[in-house]
Amino acid sequence: MVGGRAGDICAQAGLASARATPVLVAHGSARHPALRLAAGTLAGKIAATADFADVRVAFLEEAPGVTEVLASIPRSAVWSACLWVRACTATTTSAD
Repeated sequence: MVGGRAGDICAQAGLASARATPVLVAHGSARHPALRLAAGTLAGKIAATADFADVRVAFLEEAPGVTEVLASIPRSAVWSACLWVRACTATTTSAD
């Protein structure tokens, strides 16, 4: 579902998904390591489709943080999705 939405957003923005790097932004929690594992599992599933150049995970409350992950992507377009326990929002961002 998230991977498909990422592809849709790329298409709407006129970006080739094969050149895009989705960044899944999860809350993260040292007290609940299952949250990190869930985000990593989802990223792995999206990466397995080979629809994107790369797939990354960033966290709000633990490393790697959003700024660190975005700074490490040497591509011109980044797609990000904020993953919450019960909600998901998506935006496109240019990282020129």
